[in-house]
Amino acid sequence: MTIPSYSNYTDTNAQWIGLLPQHWKLSRAKYAFQIQGGSTPKSAIESYWEGGVIWVTPTDLSNRLSKFISDSKRKITNAGLQSCGATLVPAGSLILSTRAPIGSLGIASTQLCTNQGCKALTPGKSVNETFFEYYLRVSTEQLNVLGKGTTFIELSADELGSFSIPLPPLEEQKSIATFLDRETARIDTLIEKQQRLIALLKEKRQAVISHAVTKGLDPTVLMKDSGVEWLGEVPGHWDIAPMKHLSFLQSGIAKGKEVPSEEAVRVPYIRVANVQDGYLDLNDIAEIDVRHTDLSRYLLQVGDVLMNEGGDFDKLGRGAIWHGQISPCIHQNHVFAIRPTKVEPNWLTIATQAAYAKFYFILVSKQSTNLASISSSNLKEVPIVVPPEPERLVILDFIAMKTDKIDELIEKSAHAVFLLQERRTALISAAVTGKIDVRNHPSAKDAA
Repeated sequence: MTIPSYSNYTDTNAQWIGLLPQHWKLSRAKYAFQIQGGSTPKSAIESYWEGGVIWVTPTDLSNRLSKFISDSKRKITNAGLQSCGATLVPAGSLILSTRAPIGSLGIASTQLCTNQGCKALTPGKSVNETFFEYYLRVSTEQLNVLGKGTTFIELSADELGSFSIPLPPLEEQKSIATFLDRETARIDTLIEKQQRLIALLKEKRQAVISHAVTKGLDPTVLMKDSGVEWLGEVPGHWDIAPMKHLSFLQSGIAKGKEVPSEEAVRVPYIRVANVQDGYLDLNDIAEIDVRHTDLSRYLLQVGDVLMNEGGDFDKLGRGAIWHGQISPCIHQNHVFAIRPTKVEPNWLTIATQAAYAKFYFILVSKQSTNLASISSSNLKEVPIVVPPEPERLVILDFIAMKTDKIDELIEKSAHAVFLLQERRTALISAAVTGKIDVRNHPSAKDAA
C-alpha cells in the first residue's frame, strides 16, 4: 500500500528537516533529553578496573546488530566510577558516539556509564527513545557537520544540545517507532537472505576454483599424493613447486626516507589500500619521492601479481594482476610484487585463491585480532600446483566461464542489498521527519 503524507505542513527553515506536519513541534535535543558526558578512570590504578559497572566506549557502539546495548568490552568498579566523575544513566537512555566515528548509537537496556567519547541522552517524559534512536541513526551526516576538532572530530554537549529534532506527540512517536520496527525488520530479513545467498555463491566460487586447480577437469586421470598434507592428491602428471621457483618477488619502497630534492623523482605508488580482494582500487593513488637511481628497482611491470603483506584472514595472499594502468608506478614495501617467470600471472593468481593456498597462508602467518600478516620468505614457499601449459590454459578458461556467471549473480545480489539498505534509510528518514503519515498503517497499530 502507498503511504500517504500529512494534510498540513509547516516550514521549519531547518534544511535537514524541511517541512514538518503542522501539529509537530521543532525542538532542540537539550529540551527533550538530559545530556551527560562520560569519563575514564586512571588506567594505572588496578582497583578502578575489571569491576561490574558497564562502561561504554565508541568501540562498544560500532558494528552491532542490535539497537540495544547491555554490556561493554571493559568494565569499571564503583571506585573507578567515583574517581572519574562518570555518571550512571538509566535504561532507555540513548548512548551516542560523539568522538570519531560520530553517530554510532544504541539504547541502554540497563544502567550504565560511558567514557568521554560518548554522550548519554536520557529522555524526558515527552520522548520515546526508539523513535529518536531511528532519528539519530539517519542524522549521522548532520551530526558530523556539527563536530569540531583538529586531531579528531568531536561533538560537544552544547553542539549536541542545539541539534534540531522533530517532536511529534508522544503517542505518535510510539506509532512511528512501532511501524519502523516492523517494516525495517521485514527489510532486514530480505537483506539477510541476499547476504546468505552471496555467502553461498562465494563458497561455490571457492569450490570451483579449488577443485579445478588441484584436481583438474578430467575425473578419470590417474592421481598421486602431492606430498602436501592439506593439498591431498593431484593429477599424476602435474608438478608442484614453491612460488620462488616460478616467479621473482620484488619488495617495495619504505615510506619516510628523506630524499634530496636534486636526486628525487616523484611517482605514483601502490599502497595496501589499493590492493583489494582480487582487484585493484585505483581511485585514490598517492605519490612518493624516490631517488631516480632507485626507481627501476621498485617499478611495476605488466603481469606483476600484487599481494598485500597483511589483512583480513580471508584476503591474506589474494592477488591482483597489474596491467600497467599507471606508468610509471611503484609499490610500497607492504605490497609484494610477484613477477611470474614460468607460469601465467592468471594461474599464479587463481592458484593462490584455492583453499589449500589459503590454508597455507593462515598457517604460516603472524596473527592478531582479525588480522594476519605474511613474510616474503613464507610467501616464496607457498606450494603452487603446475599442470602442463596447455592444460593450465584450458583450466583458466573453464574457471573464467564458471566464475563469471557466479560473479554476475553475486553482483546482482549485492545490488539488491544496496537498494534494500537505501530503501530502509529512506523509509526511516521519511517517517521520523513526517514526510509520510503511518498512523493508520497496519504496522503502526498496537503502539501502546
